[in-house]
Amino acid sequence: MNIPLGIWRAGARKFSVRWFAAIHIAVPMIYYIRITTGISPWIIPVLIAMAVAGQLVGGKIHKRYMQYIRYKVLGNY
Repeated sequence: MNIPLGIWRAGARKFSVRWFAAIHIAVPMIYYIRITTGISPWIIPVLIAMAVAGQLVGGKIHKRYMQYIRYKVLGNY
């Protein structure tokens, strides 16, 4: 769930409302999933690390997609 949010965050201006929302909107979802499935609180650091990794991967995907658009579609070599 954090990869699409990372893609969305990468396209936003840093520290804007959209940027803040893209980072924090997953927190209630992760909390709800953890509570309803009965996952131990000891897994929280792992979930945080996975959320950060998802944001970073999403940012990389956005960057590569924008490079593809710029160089291949627009023809700016």
